[in-house]
Amino acid sequence: MRLRLLSIWPALSALLCLLLLAGCQGSVQDFSPTPPVATQPAENAEREVYAQVEGVRLSLSIPSGWEAQRTPTGILIAEHFPLMQDNQYPGNLQLHIFVQRVEELGLPIPPTATNLAWTVLQEVVTRPAYIGEATATAPREFEWSGHAAAYYLLNNGDSTVSLVMALAIQQNNQLVALNFSTTLERSQLLRPMLPDLLDTLTINDAMMDPSALDALPDPLIFPEYGGSRRS
Repeated sequence: MRLRLLSIWPALSALLCLLLLAGCQGSVQDFSPTPPVATQPAENAEREVYAQVEGVRLSLSIPSGWEAQRTPTGILIAEHFPLMQDNQYPGNLQLHIFVQRVEELGLPIPPTATNLAWTVLQEVVTRPAYIGEATATAPREFEWSGHAAAYYLLNNGDSTVSLVMALAIQQNNQLVALNFSTTLERSQLLRPMLPDLLDTLTINDAMMDPSALDALPDPLIFPEYGGSRRS
């Protein structure tokens, strides 16, 4: 299975089953801009969504005015959900948090990698099979609540941009990835929102410190689009 991480919205609608849905026998996830198809509403009167995937427990409070659904591989939250059914990119900010087993990516990852997240993303951004025709920045390393982590930025060439972050659960050879997508027009709203969006994120019942996000630049400088290459 191959994944198409955060790329062209209409073209990917036919590939969602192949790329994103565990029910289609696949577990390679979207490190690119198109959100996955949600499977069921999150049942949370207290505005908190939970999921357990591949033995990893995820939870996140839902911001006021947003909605959340579980996907086969994690959690999807968005400012507005209804248009996600229409094969059109709705232009709102969306976040997919998902769990990925590294061995299922089929990448040449050395067992001695000290930052598994950065090592995986380094491979991902060089491969059109993963990011389509998007232009990606070189991944940057940081540490998040004791986990080795990394991020990169994408310009998808269709007036949408993406921020992809991943942190390693090293002992299980897994990644928890966070895929933010929005329009280029609204892209500068993303960085100021990150601490508030993620200040209630827990992974395996441990609260993730939002101050770790200070490692990301402010503002986020998305690359100029130039086809599938790193900038």
